[in-house]
Amino acid sequence: MKGRGIQIVLVVIVLSLLAFGVRTWRLEAKGVSQREIRTLYRAQLSLPDLLLNQTVHPSRSAADLHPPLYFLLLAAFTHLVGESDFALRFLSVAWTLPLVPLLYVTGVRFWNRRAGVIAAVLGSLSPLYLSYAQQARMHTMAMTLGLLAVYALDRALDEGHTGWLVAAAVGGIAAVCTHYLGLLFLVVLGVQALLGARRAWRLPMALTSLGVATAGLLALGFAASRLGPSREASLGYPPLGARATDALQALILGPISNGSRLWPVGPMLLALFLLGTLWPARRKRQVLLGVYFAVALLAMYVARLVWPLSGASDSLMLVSPALYLGVAWGLERITRRLWPVGLVVGIVVLGGMGLAMRDHFRCPRSQPSPDYRAVAQRVQLYERPGDVIVINAPEDAIAFRHYYQGRLPAITLPPAALCASQDQ
Repeated sequence: MKGRGIQIVLVVIVLSLLAFGVRTWRLEAKGVSQREIRTLYRAQLSLPDLLLNQTVHPSRSAADLHPPLYFLLLAAFTHLVGESDFALRFLSVAWTLPLVPLLYVTGVRFWNRRAGVIAAVLGSLSPLYLSYAQQARMHTMAMTLGLLAVYALDRALDEGHTGWLVAAAVGGIAAVCTHYLGLLFLVVLGVQALLGARRAWRLPMALTSLGVATAGLLALGFAASRLGPSREASLGYPPLGARATDALQALILGPISNGSRLWPVGPMLLALFLLGTLWPARRKRQVLLGVYFAVALLAMYVARLVWPLSGASDSLMLVSPALYLGVAWGLERITRRLWPVGLVVGIVVLGGMGLAMRDHFRCPRSQPSPDYRAVAQRVQLYERPGDVIVINAPEDAIAFRHYYQGRLPAITLPPAALCASQDQ
């Protein structure tokens, strides 16, 4: 058993290195997107301004108010290594590196080693993780911290070890300080604590969990009220059902993939997840996974109230480990009882995820528009002495200066001047 354990550890290490290599490959091939411009802006602020959550568009309703922890780390990192596209996105990649071993140890703790290995394989080949790892945003950090808190709290409840309880608290608080929707992790941790509490502690734990969940939801409501409605709110709210379908497809195959071409993979993964959460064994684990995943739907609904046209997969991204853990347990049950069927299903699922990862690198839709890097290079190629660069939007100025290496002065028109020129 000792030799087998060492082999499994080596497999997890290889899977982690494979995931890290794939997610760093061509990391700076694409220029910065609109959302990454906001990240770059936040990382360039002074410490007081960064903590105050100032935005790129001071004259408009705030659209990118996120807690500052991720931006503090990114500002410190870029101060040391520079602001290249690779450096901006490397922190997101780095936060996905612990995911593979975390999925493994959580799968082992919830069920067995086979489920842990399957969860690690799914995490290493996830097209969703690949897509978000190559964005300079806070989602991978919040997701990893949330899973760490769930794992640590499970060990603390079983072993009664204060160190694991502290780790769970630190992970939960850090997730909240990374993403506003991380507040909903408090609901998951509360349910987990209630399920794992001893009989004498269930009532106090239930009251404590209710209080923490209420405080978390109130804090989330305060954050949403501070953000204010987005400019897209006047366009109307898209149907939640359609948003849920798009988000689930992005969760399973990534936001870039063609779902119709890979249609068998999505239903198979959902069926495996339902099988894993409904299998009559260790019911506390299944209930926890159900709550872990259901919280994402609530998060998506809350997010839609403030940002109707924002990415629907962002909120589901935070609880994607629950999907992979449930799928791993469902696939483990099939392969153990009907191994030929499980083998075919596993090949189809992993093959589909591999094709979705290929789409991430090949699909033209993944190239941001406008391409600020190409614009800056073209201006630099044709610039002449005496020319002046005039930029008509704050976000364009940030992205252009990020790439421009020429000597011409660049002037950014203030919002009032821009409106006046448009009126004329």
